[in-house]
Amino acid sequence: MFGYIICVSFCFIMKLMNRKELKNITLIFLTLFTGLRFNVGADYLSYGYIFNTIKSNQNIRIEPLYWLINKILPNYILVCSFVAFLSLYFIFKFINYLDEKNFYFILFGYVSIYYLQWNMSTVRQGLAISIFLYSTIFLFEKKYKKYLFFILVGGLFHKTLFLAFLIYPIFKLKIKDRFLIISFFCLFIFRKEIFSILEFLILKYRISYSSYILGFVKNQLLNSGIKKTFIIRVLIYLSIAYLSKKQILKTNYKVYVIKKIACFLMLSNLLLQSYGNVAIRAIKPYEIFIVLSFFYLIKYLTRITLKLKQISIMFITTIYFFYYVSIGSMYYPYETIFVKKNYENKVIKLHPIKYYKTRKIFKDEGYSEEQIDEFYRIRGVIK
Repeated sequence: MFGYIICVSFCFIMKLMNRKELKNITLIFLTLFTGLRFNVGADYLSYGYIFNTIKSNQNIRIEPLYWLINKILPNYILVCSFVAFLSLYFIFKFINYLDEKNFYFILFGYVSIYYLQWNMSTVRQGLAISIFLYSTIFLFEKKYKKYLFFILVGGLFHKTLFLAFLIYPIFKLKIKDRFLIISFFCLFIFRKEIFSILEFLILKYRISYSSYILGFVKNQLLNSGIKKTFIIRVLIYLSIAYLSKKQILKTNYKVYVIKKIACFLMLSNLLLQSYGNVAIRAIKPYEIFIVLSFFYLIKYLTRITLKLKQISIMFITTIYFFYYVSIGSMYYPYETIFVKKNYENKVIKLHPIKYYKTRKIFKDEGYSEEQIDEFYRIRGVIK
C-alpha cells in the first residue's frame, strides 16, 4: 500500500498548502504515478495487448483517436503516460473553472473516488470522460459549438460519449426539466419497442458491444424494475433542484447547468438501466460531473464550517480509496516499470497476488482453464 499512501498523502498535503502555483507539480506527479505504473489496473494487460496488435499492423476494432496514439508513440509506457497526462490535464482545467479557490479539495475528491478506475484501468473511456468534463466549461459559457466539437473528439476515443450530444438541445432550446421528465418517462414506457429498433440496427450494422445489449438483456426488459442507483440519482437531482431555489444561488448559472445535467443523468439511468453494462457505463461521465459538482456545492449546504465539511468528506473518500485498492484484482501491490526486469526470467510475468486473484475471478465467471491460460498467453504473462 506504500505507493498509494504516498499518492493520497501528496494530494492531502497539496490541499493543506492550497497554492495555485503547485498545480502543475501536482499534474506531473499524478501523471507519472499513472504513466510509470507496471501491471496496475484491471485493463493494463489488455491495453498492452491492443498496443502490440496495432504496432504489428493487425486489424483491431477500436476508436480512431486511441488507435492513432498507439500507432504514433513508440512504446506502451509513453502511451500510458501521454493518455494519463491528457486526461488529467482536462480534469484539472474543469476543476479549476468549477471552483478555483477549492481546487485541491475537489481534486482530492476525484483522486480518491475515480482516479484508480478511470486513470489506471478503464483509461480509454476515462480520457473521453475527462474531455466531457472539460467540454462542460462551454455549457457554462454558452459556447455550444465548442461543446459539440469536444464531444466529437471525446467520442473518437470512446463511442459511449456520443450520448452527450443529446445534452446540446436541452441547453440550446432551453428545455424545461418538467418536459424532459415527461419525455423520458414516455421513452421508458415504450422501451420494448425501442429495444426492437436498437436490436435491428445492431444486427444490421454489426455494431460492437452487441453481446452486452442482446441476449440476456432482452429478458431483463420484461422485468426491469426501479434500481437503487436510479433512486439515489433521483435524490441527487431533487437535492440540487432544492439548492437552486436558494436566494444566493438563483442567479448562479453554474448551478443551473449542474441541475440540468443531474436531470439528464437521472432520466438516462431510468431509460438505460436494463440495457447492460456498457449502457450504464455510457452515463458515467454525467455521474462524475455531478459528484465533482457536489464538492463545489458543499459550501452551500448546512451551516457547518467549510473546513469541517471538507475534512469529513476527505476522510470518507480516503477510506473508499483504500477499500477500492483492496477489492481490486490488479491494484495491489503498486509497481513501477523499474521492476519489469525482475520478471524477465520468471515463468509468470505478473505479481503472484494479482495472478491468482485474476485467475480466481475468471474461474468464478465460468471460464475454463484453457481459456484463462490463453488470455494470459496472448498478453505475455505466461508462455
